[in-house]
Amino acid sequence: MWKLPKLLNLTIGLVKNFLIHTVQKMLLSMIRLSYSLLLIFDKKSGQFKKWIANGVIKDSDSKIIAIDIG
Repeated sequence: MWKLPKLLNLTIGLVKNFLIHTVQKMLLSMIRLSYSLLLIFDKKSGQFKKWIANGVIKDSDSKIIAIDIG
């Protein structure tokens, strides 16, 4: 059987690994963005949520709604 040289094999592995992780990061970013948009706008009350610098999301009554751990 024909075998690829080690360097080419390593390069292909690195490229595959990079592409897989890039796609995963992109999908996670899209999920986080859509989830954040759902949290920011409350359809029932029509009030906007505000992000606090430490990653805590509060509503207009300063009740904690979510904590961003990402």
